[in-house]
Amino acid sequence: HIIVTKMARTVVLPREIDRKATNLAARLQEEVHGTLLYSPIQALCPIDYLLVTGIGTQSHVQALPRRLDLLNEFFRKNPSYRYVEFHTHSAGTIRDCGEYFARNFSGGDNHTIEERFADDSSYIHILFTPITKLVASRDNSKVVVMDDLPGYGERSSAVSTAINTIARNIGVDVGSLPATQIR
Repeated sequence: HIIVTKMARTVVLPREIDRKATNLAARLQEEVHGTLLYSPIQALCPIDYLLVTGIGTQSHVQALPRRLDLLNEFFRKNPSYRYVEFHTHSAGTIRDCGEYFARNFSGGDNHTIEERFADDSSYIHILFTPITKLVASRDNSKVVVMDDLPGYGERSSAVSTAINTIARNIGVDVGSLPATQIR
């Protein structure tokens, strides 16, 4: 008998992207939904770009359809790229709903993630809170943060250029979405 096991993937976050996602959780009242883009290198998922796709309440955050159109066009033009979906539990959510949400997925999160696993066994989801990161995947993926990720600057710049070009061509604003800063 040959037993084939799937190797756990490692999501490699450049410190800059980790800070950006953590700041979204720490500084906003609202929760954020987004996508982390990467081109796999064996079992590594080196993140090159963070795109916020939606902002909403603690009970409902949905990606904006035009930003999904943008992502779909990016993937069509860049077939080597994959994504990690993420969302935040914001400081506002934690203040209003309790400390539990600073360290745990919600029941609704778990339900949505299980639905995604049913559609795509390779799906990865990360929850950013002001104090931690949690990852959900079928293969027990993990997240590491690196200060000097080789090639990150060049890849990030290329992805940013591609995203901005597509956005301009299809009329999508990729600027900041309206949100309430916590003082």
